[in-house]
Amino acid sequence: LPTDDRPGLHAQARPLLEDMRKFCLRASPPKQGLQAALCVLRDLGPCDAETAPFMREVLLAFCEWIPHSVLDETFAVLDELLRILGRHALDEQVTCALMRSMLNQYTARSRAQRESQQAFVDLL
Repeated sequence: LPTDDRPGLHAQARPLLEDMRKFCLRASPPKQGLQAALCVLRDLGPCDAETAPFMREVLLAFCEWIPHSVLDETFAVLDELLRILGRHALDEQVTCALMRSMLNQYTARSRAQRESQQAFVDLL
């Protein structure tokens, strides 16, 4: 395909991330799912106006399961989502969801969690 007709990385990643979002609406993502999502997310650049709403929905669905996970991969995925979305996506709903999930009494306290918490604070 000519360069102009090739889908961007965000478009190519969307089906997998949509599956992850749908999975997060009903259950906690398994370690293998988190690892696959992490591989995809690491290759994505920052969102643009077209891709940001979808990535925001992925983050909001994902935030629901942060308190229920003891896996460091959870926080690695969160870090990548924050990097991709950037400061401009931190509206009130996203900020509240992140604060609830990161400060929840059941959220695992680990080095990965502290690093994610710091990445979130740095975006604010």
